[in-house]
Amino acid sequence: MPRYTYSFTLLLFGVLCTCGPAHLLAQPRELPPDSVNTIFPAGQRLESENFDGGPVWVERMLQIDDAEQPVAVGNVTFPPGVRSNWHHHPAGQTLLVLDGTGYYQERGTPVRVLHKGQTVQCPPDVEHWHGAAPDRWFVQLAMTKEHPRGRVIWGAPVTEAEYRADDPQESSATDSEASPEDRYHHITTIASLNTRARMEELRTALGEALDAGLTVNECKEVLVHLYAYTGFPRSIQGLRTLMAVVEEREQRGITDAVGTEASLTDYDQPKYARGKAVLEELIGRPMEGRSDYGDFAPVIDVFLKEHLFADLFERDVLSYRDREVAVIAALTSMEGVEPMLQGHLGIARNLALSEAQLLAIQQAATATTGTGELASDVEREITELSAKKWQWMADKQVDSLAALFGDGARFVHMSGSWGKARELEIIESGSIHYAKADVHDVVVEVSGNTVMLWNRITLTAEVRGNTVSNEFTVTEVYQQQEGGWQMLGMTFSSVRDTHEIEH
Repeated sequence: MPRYTYSFTLLLFGVLCTCGPAHLLAQPRELPPDSVNTIFPAGQRLESENFDGGPVWVERMLQIDDAEQPVAVGNVTFPPGVRSNWHHHPAGQTLLVLDGTGYYQERGTPVRVLHKGQTVQCPPDVEHWHGAAPDRWFVQLAMTKEHPRGRVIWGAPVTEAEYRADDPQESSATDSEASPEDRYHHITTIASLNTRARMEELRTALGEALDAGLTVNECKEVLVHLYAYTGFPRSIQGLRTLMAVVEEREQRGITDAVGTEASLTDYDQPKYARGKAVLEELIGRPMEGRSDYGDFAPVIDVFLKEHLFADLFERDVLSYRDREVAVIAALTSMEGVEPMLQGHLGIARNLALSEAQLLAIQQAATATTGTGELASDVEREITELSAKKWQWMADKQVDSLAALFGDGARFVHMSGSWGKARELEIIESGSIHYAKADVHDVVVEVSGNTVMLWNRITLTAEVRGNTVSNEFTVTEVYQQQEGGWQMLGMTFSSVRDTHEIEH
């Protein structure tokens, strides 16, 4: 019979003494938020070159002694976005998911999304990696057999492209068949139109979302979530509109997927503490005390923590990212809420939404024609292309920009105007680094195969070693060519921060 003895070796997919250089931080130990149920103690905070994205927490537990292959058992907690390097186990490994949402991938296979209660059997000598989803903590119990070659053989880091291949968390952790970009677009459109009380157009948008694969419960959840930002009347009117759409589609013989209901979970902690922990997870840092308005009106702090961040955010019909997409779309569609919008953009970045995605969400929320109709497919395409262009400029992706810029394109700046070759040279050299463009408004007009787009932006740029921030209205001209859309010109016009683009 096997003997159970406590092991004084730190365990992580095996024994960390075989993992390469690692160090335990000397400062007082930080713990995962209370909303993360580690089952066992979280253990020690560890940083290692064999993990990317931040620290992990490791609890050494026990070793099951066996004459042939003793088994090391350890509890590992990953913060959102943190994952292991590629590695393999000469004698294999078993994982048991204790809490949260994680990823697991074997070399040459799709990424698998892991949820609480699931198990993984890692075959011997099969290269793989595992870690947390971008917006969820992940807790696993790892059981690793001994082997003469060691418990674990480490390999190369998991690249960002590998980690985000096909956005597995969004495509697998939800019922929706829509791609992440389409999913975000439909959530944005629903939230924006409901916020503006444009119910007839909302009917159309809801039907398109259902056609694209969003479930009835996911559409419901978007509208329910909005009550905390736009009020119960807007939320209820949106739900009534969805009821009418579903009924009308049933009469036409269309059966829409209802989708799963929110999971029922027993919680030991009070709602306020749970809500505070969720908020800390969203913003990526501990919270000390209350906000200024929370000190002024403590009850609003209670309502926010208990109703919004506990009651709503804990419902797993939508991911945190889905919910932030809806909130950003709603706030973009409202006036006088710029501080709140900037705060939620910060949360979205912490949840690993890219700048291009955030630009596309904001632009889609404001991309309407002068008559107030929904943007056409061309307007949507150009709006998204413009958002990608800002990201390419920030990342100095000159190959992508070279394909977008027409050979005769002109670029008009405050200091002068020039052609494609010089603009690409400036971007690649970094003499002007378009570090970040915060888009506040966008208008698109289509005329045949030519499209004009106006962005009102705050541009943060690095110019000759100095960081500057200025308000601009940027005019972009696109034309449909045989190989796709090309930009023919871009003009930066300096404006005051009170400048508005008339729709």
